[in-house]
Amino acid sequence: MNKITPFQIILMAGFGFVAAIAVLIFSGILPGYKNQGTQRGPVVSVSLWGTLPRDQITGIISAINKENKSYKITYAEYPESSYENEVVNALASGYGPDFWIISQEMVLKNKDKISPIPFAYYPERNFRDDFVDVSNLFLDSKNGGLTAFPFLIDPIVMYWNKDLFSSAGISQPPSSWDDFSKDVETFTEKNEAGNITQSGTALGELSNIKNGKDILSMLIIQSGNPIMKTDS
Repeated sequence: MNKITPFQIILMAGFGFVAAIAVLIFSGILPGYKNQGTQRGPVVSVSLWGTLPRDQITGIISAINKENKSYKITYAEYPESSYENEVVNALASGYGPDFWIISQEMVLKNKDKISPIPFAYYPERNFRDDFVDVSNLFLDSKNGGLTAFPFLIDPIVMYWNKDLFSSAGISQPPSSWDDFSKDVETFTEKNEAGNITQSGTALGELSNIKNGKDILSMLIIQSGNPIMKTDS
């Protein structure tokens, strides 16, 4: 796995993970800090599993443990190739983690193994306001709760070639898809046989672009389509 960049770590632990733990502790789902005057309950050990390299997440967890004295987070790193099987087998045997870091695909696939956090403890409106729109797929309105908190978001970024724009007399990148389409036509060059010698954009096709599915999903979401709906 490539080293995580600061740009990729959006709402990392500083809110998403801390919010999840806090909601569970204060709601009583996890034992821990209780408002008993000036007294505190016992320190709770909270287990976290994931595929993130330990050296990239240890600092974050240490900072959280130092700031919050009512619980202590321990992290176990697993290889991606065996991670899902490890989690499923552990849960089936009754010794699974309190939290797992999983992809949105794994959330949907293993939804029957996840205990939703009731909206009574973290209202749906708050979730929609606090997190980016793509996180709404974690809302389980049918069961009245949240199946997951967003922990990492790997954004799709499009880079623009300033040299090509300058040579075409265009000073700024497009700000809308209509402008984008016009610029693509401007930059696309063909030879006498009609073959493209310079493409206006490098979006490619699903067969040769690794993140083709994510690009298509982004376009669908930006058009206002939720992609999926939960059956009532």
